[in-house]
Amino acid sequence: MKRAAIAFCVDVDPRRFDHYVFRDKLPFPAPVPPANYTLENAYDLRLFLDLMTQGGVSMDQASEIVASGTDKLMVHPLNQNPGAADLWVGAALIHDPDLGEGNDAFHTFFVAGTMIELAVDAEATAKEYGDKSRLMRVIAANASAAARLVAARAHEMGLPEAADIPQIETRAAYNVSIGRGER
Repeated sequence: MKRAAIAFCVDVDPRRFDHYVFRDKLPFPAPVPPANYTLENAYDLRLFLDLMTQGGVSMDQASEIVASGTDKLMVHPLNQNPGAADLWVGAALIHDPDLGEGNDAFHTFFVAGTMIELAVDAEATAKEYGDKSRLMRVIAANASAAARLVAARAHEMGLPEAADIPQIETRAAYNVSIGRGER
């Protein structure tokens, strides 16, 4: 798919998309030839944007979370059964006093799954580091909601790539209040 199509599917201004391309900050390897993007690229970019805007992480951190977190999922959100529980992708920060003080006293690991699975995995991993370790923060974005938005917009555009993606209902795909209201 071309630049305008991926920007539409992701719901991002094309100039903002160009900014990520120019700065080499896309959360996936640049396609060859240029402007040959996939729905998976669109999903990765939507999740990347959600992590930055809602999770408050940097572009580099968001890219790392998208790549590592999505790989941990058993089913890619674009192929998920529409009736299944939403899947989330994120990172957890664990404070470990045995490592010292300041920023060096933390472990970061990637989490993926349903919201309940994220919580259980994060708590269990914190306990693995010892009795003094504490789970400090989990940053996550709704991977299923990102996939629903991308799939719905791809179907709306009539993209041939969308034929392989089930028509996903748009239940609560997003309810974001960052100046533009609901989308």
